[in-house]
This record gives sequence, C-alpha cells and structure tokens, in this order.
Amino acid sequence: RPATHLVPAVKVPIDPVARPGAAGGAASGQSKGAMMRPFEMPIAGAALFAAVVAGVALRRRIVATFMPAEACAESVAMMATASTVVTEQYISEGVLFQRMGLSHRDINFKNWYRVGHIVAQELRIDHDNLSEAEAVRIYHFYLPVLEWVRQQIAEVVQAHVEAGDPDRAPVIGLSCPQGGGKTTLVHVLRSVLLHEGTMSVALSIDDFYLPHEDLQKVADASPDNPLLQGRGNPGTHDVALGAATLRRLTHWRPGGRVPVPRYDKSARGGAGDRLPPGQWPVVTERPQVVFFEGWCLGFEPVAAAALCDPCLAPVNAALGEQFEAWTGALDALVVVQVEDPEYVYEWRREAEREMKGRSGAGMSDAEVTRFCDRCMPAYRQYLPGLYTAAVVPRQLRLEIGADRAPV
Repeated sequence: RPATHLVPAVKVPIDPVARPGAAGGAASGQSKGAMMRPFEMPIAGAALFAAVVAGVALRRRIVATFMPAEACAESVAMMATASTVVTEQYISEGVLFQRMGLSHRDINFKNWYRVGHIVAQELRIDHDNLSEAEAVRIYHFYLPVLEWVRQQIAEVVQAHVEAGDPDRAPVIGLSCPQGGGKTTLVHVLRSVLLHEGTMSVALSIDDFYLPHEDLQKVADASPDNPLLQGRGNPGTHDVALGAATLRRLTHWRPGGRVPVPRYDKSARGGAGDRLPPGQWPVVTERPQVVFFEGWCLGFEPVAAAALCDPCLAPVNAALGEQFEAWTGALDALVVVQVEDPEYVYEWRREAEREMKGRSGAGMSDAEVTRFCDRCMPAYRQYLPGLYTAAVVPRQLRLEIGADRAPV
C-alpha cells in the first residue's frame, strides 16, 4: 500500500467471531485481545511527527537523518527511539529475515513499518520508544512470520481454487512448547490480517481437553501412569470434537453457525474444565483463515521399541490413532523450536501467575512443576522428530531462546 494510506479509524475486538471493519465485532464470545486503536497518520508524516516529539522531550535520545525527498519515497524513514533505531538495514539483519531468504526486492519496508505500529498498539507497546527486546520481538520475529503466513495463505487459496474448492479456508498450524508465546503470536497475526480485511478464527488444542469428569476416568483407568493423571498429554483430548470443529469451519455452509469450545484452565483450582456449550463463542461468518495452535501439534508416533519411557505407550497410541485427524487438516505449519524444553517450567509458572492475577485461580508453583513433569517425557521423545522432519509440505521452522526471542 502507498505510504499515504490511512487505516480506517475503527475499533475492532479480536475474537473468533470478529468481522473485519465492524466496530464492536460480533455479539457472541469474549475478546481475548486488546482493542485495535486507529492508526490515522501517513507513514512518512508519522515518522516526522515522532522525530519532532522526540526533539521536544528532554529525556529522549534524538536520532536525526536527512535525505532527499526522492530517497524518502523509496526508503522507510528512520525512527527515533529510546534505545533502538528501526531502519531497513535493522529489519533485514534479523535472523528470520535472513533464514527465510528474504531480500529487499521481496519486501515493502514502508508497509512493514506501518504494520509494526499496528503490532505495537496491539501489544500495548510504545512504538516511539522501543527497547531492543521489543524491536526484536516485532521486526525480527512477528513480522517475518507474518510475511511467511501471508504467502502460504495466498498459495493455499490458489490451490483450493484450482481444485474446485474456492470457499475452503486454509488451516495454519502453530506448534510451540507451553508458555512459548503461541497465543500472543496468533493474536498478532490475526490482528494484522483483520486490519487488512481478512477474518480468521483461532483454535487451540487446549480447548479440546476432555471435560474434568472424563479426564478423571482416564486417570482412574491408568492409576500407575503419571502421564495421564490430569490434562496435558495426547490421550487427554477430545480429538473427534476438534476435528469436527475444524471441518465445519473450513467447509462452511451458507447460514452456518459453528460453536467453538472453550476450556477454563483456572476451574477446579487449576485442574481445569470445559466450559458449558452455552458459554462457547459462535462463529457466524465464513472464516477466510483458521489458525490452530498447540504444544504437541505435529508430534508423530514412533515404534514402540523406541519409546524412552514405557509410560508413553498410551500417549504414542493416541498420536497414531487420533492426532492424524488434526495433523492431516493442516495446510501449513509454523514450528517454534526451543533450545531446551526445560524452559517450559518457568514459562508455565509465569502464565499461571498471570492467570491467578486475573481470575484469582490457577495452579501453584508446585502444581505447575507436576504439570510440566507430566509433559516432559513427550517433549524429550517427540521434539527431535518434529525439529527434523517435514510434518506438512509447507513448514516454517524457527528457534527461540529462554527470552522467547529468535536465535
């Protein structure tokens, strides 16, 4: 888009039933994301305005760059921030930018800069005072992934058209360990796409855990297996419900209404339980994209003799007998790799503390440790395969460190 393009001044909540451009979104469902705030200033003018404000503020470091008007028309204006200067060179030096083989010829940097403002607003970050960590998060992580996702959506849609199924929505999967930032990344992707007029729905495998009573039956049936004493591992999900929900969303029928299950992890003292169907958000408009994220999405079964822990036998069976229904529905997959799965312990503690701060309920640190202990054998068994094999033909693999930044 040209630098003078103005994003419409509307506020749109990001939830499974939000409609592009409709103030307030749909009536059903609760928004998990922040409200979009309007970005009403042309890009070149915004950069100039930011520089002027920075010059007035005594506590801001000033970075000033003068270039001919012709150069400004071809290059993104430099942004003065507290600690980081975002330029074309800074963006192109990102580890994902280079790993994905992107080049200056492939990218509209003015558009990246505009989208960077949108992402910062969604994350409640001051774009004019980005820290190094914030700049990396936006320009070296989220925007390169967004670029790849856009490309996959376009190619998959074209493939569906050529196959005579033009209304089928692409399914973009995201596999990342617990606490690694899956929900935030999906929220960012959906927010930007909605600004661009693309309505999407987000599903999580967490919302397809079995109800509490059924989880208890699974635990009681295997009292000596610590991996099944609560939600988490494959074998504790309602895969059939998830597959049916995916199918109804991607193969939309006129006048359709698709309830999307929701799981309350804070229920029952942090043990969790599925919400009653009356509290599920309902999708009433055909989605153009479906995002599906989960910590074990893409795990593939191994030979029984290769299992590192005999307690993994029912988990391995569930992957072979059930999870193919989910993996087979994916058109593309983003795999977020971690240097060490032990990061999950602290990430999960952080998430539980935040949840307890919001709702007053959640797991204690000791309960988080036990929860992660249940999942760690599966991480050790199945992550090596996920990190080396192509689960689906369209796949992006990236790696993050303990700070969740790309490495």
